[in-house]
Amino acid sequence: MLSIWWYLVDWRIAYPVEGLSRGLPPDFRETVLAHLLELKTSKIVSHEQFADDLIIRTGLTWPSADQSFVQHTLRFVIERLVIHPLEGFGCVECEYRMKSRHGFKSKELVEIGLTPFGKGLLETLSRDLWI
Repeated sequence: MLSIWWYLVDWRIAYPVEGLSRGLPPDFRETVLAHLLELKTSKIVSHEQFADDLIIRTGLTWPSADQSFVQHTLRFVIERLVIHPLEGFGCVECEYRMKSRHGFKSKELVEIGLTPFGKGLLETLSRDLWI
């Protein structure tokens, strides 16, 4: 299932808004895979740092006249397109904290860690014949 999702599913369905209507940057999936495989299974990393690095490496942008919120939006795009599905597949473990904003409580992703199982699965993707 991971191979099907990785190579055949349009990841933009996880964040179906106008800002991604032009598609993802070229080689987005390959860059994401390479970045994930650089993670050590014994090390937890900040979601913000992981997302910021990935945004730079992939060239992901968000078309908006008001750029004051764009970095936050792009981090959330990475969370929805990459992290949440990989958490569902058991490839990453996530640490959340409760956050209160405007009287509403929600979970905020703080840290991620690549699981040994996830490392193995992702390594098979890098050798997969779907490419």
